[in-house]
Amino acid sequence: MARYYPIMLDVSAMRCVVIGGGAVAERKTAALLEAGAAHVVVIAPEATEGLVRLGKEGKIRLERRRFAACDAAALGADLVIAASSDRALNRIAAAAAKRAGALVNVVDDAASGSFVTPAVVRRGELVIAVSASGASPALSARIARELKQRYGAEYERSASLLKRLRERLATAVPDRGERQRLLRLAAEEAPHHPDAELSMQAAVDEAEVDRAIDRWIERLRMSADKPSVPKACTAGKDKEADGRTTKMADSGHDGRTIVVGTRQSALALTQTGQVVEELRRLSEKHGFNYKFEIKKS
Repeated sequence: MARYYPIMLDVSAMRCVVIGGGAVAERKTAALLEAGAAHVVVIAPEATEGLVRLGKEGKIRLERRRFAACDAAALGADLVIAASSDRALNRIAAAAAKRAGALVNVVDDAASGSFVTPAVVRRGELVIAVSASGASPALSARIARELKQRYGAEYERSASLLKRLRERLATAVPDRGERQRLLRLAAEEAPHHPDAELSMQAAVDEAEVDRAIDRWIERLRMSADKPSVPKACTAGKDKEADGRTTKMADSGHDGRTIVVGTRQSALALTQTGQVVEELRRLSEKHGFNYKFEIKKS
């Protein structure tokens, strides 16, 4: 099986051709439009109601006919997706697209194309893509569903704030090393940046937004100069989080054990595992020798 190089592709100015008019072709077309594609041609003798509607709305050009081998070159295609229910036609389309110098994806035969499309979770400018390299689209889809639950709508706001911070740092902080350190600290706060978010929401103009970001930068600088002990690493304390209880217990001179109680459900176990991994990361980052146990209730 091919080893793929993952990239993020700007399709806004590309001529995209989708071959097929069924449900799969509709999903692929919708994904192109969501990614900003402005020139999409769908070729199929029959088409779903969704594709017909997109054609009437002017979002795509729907050509109700069978694909011809000369189409990829004649249409000046940059990207072709062969998504018909006819495997032979898909292979013909893939070969024609490659001859025309276009990128090509074949939905039922990854090896015939030049790229595969991952399962995608979008949160504004945050895009999370998962691929099993064509081996199991179902596995990719399952993992994407889990990620969609883990990274909610709050990450869209967070990504937007972090973008504004990065743009401001480019002019406000000349030292590249310091910029990177502050950006890492800000990313560790994600998805919650309450002071920065509230300040920017209250801003009446761009100058005030810049001042709000400058205050955020100063706070990050203070955090960088004064590392703190993670709150979850306080001996003898209990911490409530999403229905789970984190308890500290002494385990002698070699360190402490953090016992994380959780419910039996698969979702609770998954979320608790994520909490434990984050606690372990923070413990190692700050030089603490903690052990972690998950206890089912």
